[in-house]
Amino acid sequence: MREDETDRVEVHVHKGGMVNIANDSSVINAMQNNSIVRKKYYSCNKFGKNKKHEYIKIWNSRLFLHLHNDVYPLTLGESFIMPNFELWKGDKKKKIKGDTLDKVMHKYIKGNRTTSIIIIGEPGIGKTSIVSWMSNEYRENSDVIVLRFRDWEIHELQNSLLDVICNTLECNKLELENKILVIDGFDEIKNVQHKDVLLKNLLNGILDFKNIKLIITSRPNYVSVSEFKNTIILLPFNDFQIRSFYRKVQGKNINDNICFSNTEIIGIPVILYMAIVTKIDITKKTTKPELYCHIFAEDGGIFDKFSYEDMIYDGGEHILRSKENIKRYFEFLQGIAYAMFKKNTLSVAREEIEIPLFNFHGYNISILDFPIKYLFENTSDHFEFVHKTFYEYFISDFIIKVIQVSIQKAEDKEETIAVPESDTAINAEANEPVEVVQEEVKEAVAEEKAEAKKEAKKKPATKKNSANKGSK
Repeated sequence: MREDETDRVEVHVHKGGMVNIANDSSVINAMQNNSIVRKKYYSCNKFGKNKKHEYIKIWNSRLFLHLHNDVYPLTLGESFIMPNFELWKGDKKKKIKGDTLDKVMHKYIKGNRTTSIIIIGEPGIGKTSIVSWMSNEYRENSDVIVLRFRDWEIHELQNSLLDVICNTLECNKLELENKILVIDGFDEIKNVQHKDVLLKNLLNGILDFKNIKLIITSRPNYVSVSEFKNTIILLPFNDFQIRSFYRKVQGKNINDNICFSNTEIIGIPVILYMAIVTKIDITKKTTKPELYCHIFAEDGGIFDKFSYEDMIYDGGEHILRSKENIKRYFEFLQGIAYAMFKKNTLSVAREEIEIPLFNFHGYNISILDFPIKYLFENTSDHFEFVHKTFYEYFISDFIIKVIQVSIQKAEDKEETIAVPESDTAINAEANEPVEVVQEEVKEAVAEEKAEAKKEAKKKPATKKNSANKGSK
C-alpha cells in the first residue's frame, strides 16, 4: 500500500511527542525530540492459523456415509455421545465422583494455573471428536486455540515445540499466557525420532509462563503419560451407549434382547458406525482386523452402501458391483496408502497419483466422481483419508498382497521374498497395520491348510492301504 493511502491517526503527547498509528500494517511509530522509535506490536495474522474453525466445520458436517442421505442426514454433532473415561494424576487413578468428561474439561479450562493434560485412546475411539466438541463448545472463546501435530513438517520440528507453536500463531511466548492450547494427534508427529524430547521440553517450557493450559490427544504407546499432570483415557462405548448410538444412526432402537459380547471392539465409535451402516452382525465376537475385512469386503461391504443421486448405479445397475471394478477400487486405495507409506506421511499430492477412469455407458468417468471420494477428507489438491485407520487397513492389505505375490514368485523361481520399504523411518510403535497383516496371514495359512486337506482327501489310496482293504 502506498504511504498516502494508509489510514493514519496522529496523537500529540507531552513534551512535543507524537504517535502515528497506521491501521493497515499494525505498526505504531512514536516520535519524540526529533527521534523515531518504531515498534511492531503484532501481526495482522496473529492467531490466524488457529484450526478451531476447521474442527467446528467437522462438528457440523454429516458423517461420511450419510453425505447424500437426505432422508436421514446425520452430523457428527447430532451423533456424538460423550465417552466414558478414566482420570489419572501421575500414576494414581482419581475417583470421578459422577463427573462426565465435559464437566471435567470445563473445570480444567476454567482453571487459573499452568498445567497439562493428555487425552489418549485407541484408534477410532473419538479423540478428534472430543477436539471438535471442544472447538464448538468454546467457539466464542478466543483463548481456545486448536492446532494439529501433523501440520508441522520435520524441518520445522528441529527447534522446540514451543517455538513452532509461536511461529505458527505468529505470537511471542508471553502472548500464550491465559490461552488453552489444544493440539490434536501427537501420534501423527513427523519427527518421530525426537518426539519424546520435543514433548518433554514443551511441558517444561510452559511452566515458565502463567496460566497456560495444554491439552494433547494421542493414541496409546506413542507418548509417555507420566510427563503430564493429568491423563484422560477414553473408554469404548458400553452397552447403553452402543444402543444410543445405534438409535442415532439408524433412527430406531435395537432389540432389547440382543447382547454385545465384544464391546471393547464394537464400542469404538468409528468401527461401530461402519458396522451398523454395512449391516454387520455387531453381536458376534470378532477381532478388529476381521471387522475391517468385512467392512471393506468386495461383496456386501461398504461400497454397496454408497449412493449417488445422479447416476443409475445406486439402483439396480451398479458400476461398482462389477468385481473387476471393485478390484480397481481397492488397487487405487492401496496405491494411495502405499504412496503415503513411502513418504511416511498421511497426505499425498493429487498430482502424484494416477486417477483411474471407469467406462460407464460409453462415458469415461473418474473414479473420484464416485463415492470413493468420501473416504478422503480432501481430493482437490491432495489425498488424506478421513480416518487414519483407513490408511492403516489399506497399507496392510497392500503389504499382504505383495507378500503373497512374492511367495508365489519365490516358489516358482526360488527368489528372495521382497517386502515394500518406506523411504523414511516408520514409527515402530504403530502396531495397527501389523495386527491386520498378522490376521490376514493367519487367515491365509488357515485357508492353505484347509485346501491341503481337501487335496489330501482327493488322492488315491496307497498300495499298503489297498492291500489292507483287499485282505479284508
